Amino acid sequence: MFDDAARWERTLEAESALFEPLRPGSRIGLVAETVIASRHRRPSELLVCERVASGMRAALEPYAGFESAAVDLLIALDEDAMRTLESGSEAGLSRTLRRLARGGHALFFARRSRAELEDAGYDDLLYEIGFAYLGTCR
Repeated sequence: MFDDAARWERTLEAESALFEPLRPGSRIGLVAETVIASRHRRPSELLVCERVASGMRAALEPYAGFESAAVDLLIALDEDAMRTLESGSEAGLSRTLRRLARGGHALFFARRSRAELEDAGYDDLLYEIGFAYLGTCR
């Protein structure tokens, strides 16, 4: 599913206003939940969506494990979520991720502290996808 980085960049571009507040260097990783849940450490790939000066860039990077994932936010997707995102949703990425998270098909892991995420500009993005730990009072 993650093989087409250009397709992911188009998906991110379609919601560019949502990612605009992110500080350059901010990174979001997407990985199959089966990779995280596996007891056997095996090399895998992680789709990294990174904020660069010109917008969002998507690229595949090696994934050696949760502890070493060089991302601010890690999103683990189950098979239903992978199929849903692969098919492309008319609702848009943020609404689709929100629906998947509420249904238990997408798990979000903050890899940075609340203060670091706020400083990096994640507030609006996390609110839109339903990651509410930053609170409702902004």
